[in-house]
Amino acid sequence: MEKNMMSALLEQFTLHTRLFSNVLVEISPEHATKRMNDKTNHIAWLTGSMVSIRFKLANLLGMNEQEPFPHLFKDGKAIQNDITYPGINELAEDWEPISKKLLEKLGNLSEKELAETSPIKLPVNDESMLGALVFFADRESYVLGQIGILRRIFGYDAMKYN
Repeated sequence: MEKNMMSALLEQFTLHTRLFSNVLVEISPEHATKRMNDKTNHIAWLTGSMVSIRFKLANLLGMNEQEPFPHLFKDGKAIQNDITYPGINELAEDWEPISKKLLEKLGNLSEKELAETSPIKLPVNDESMLGALVFFADRESYVLGQIGILRRIFGYDAMKYN
């Protein structure tokens, strides 16, 4: 059962890898840091958060990768009002390299590894590594959706799936 679930999750992470690049197409620097109000995230923060998620997941799986902007995003750090975030191109620069490594690692996980208890507590009932992967796939979907809706609010075309 875990292997079937893992195949579906691998497909989800592969899809997110492509969609993340697509959702950022044509976003201007002005729109990248525009917030709807002081309680919402901007696209730059969401971009960095998405890359941070991949690094967190890679390290959870024992890959020992160095997150590019830990002072801004590590451990789910919330948006900070008093700083200027890098541009989305700079924030997304490590997306493809970390994604390639992560997808390879995910494709090679054994059922034993998937069944191990996750070293971090997450808001899911399944405390295994498989449960952690499900959580992070959901988190990525959530971030992609936020960027997608901001695209439309700012007048951009909808994100492409191809």
